[in-house]
Amino acid sequence: PELLMGCLRQEAGPVPPRAGNVTMDSSKLIRALGYQPFDPWPLHDDLIPAHRAWHQERPPGERGSPEYLEEILYRNPDKRSEKNW
Repeated sequence: PELLMGCLRQEAGPVPPRAGNVTMDSSKLIRALGYQPFDPWPLHDDLIPAHRAWHQERPPGERGSPEYLEEILYRNPDKRSEKNW
């Protein structure tokens, strides 16, 4: 329970059906475009959890807010110079 973030399973509502292997195969898209349009995630090593308490033990002064999450998760910060779609 100390590692649980959010609500208990029984409070979360019905479990959606399992879809099996839903791994995305983007090889056709890559061939059609002629380049790899996707960047790996996480973008940077500091976004990879290093231990079980990683989410709670953040460095002092680290940015953290809903706006920061939106900036990192919704828009690729490594692509800022490109046109925003």
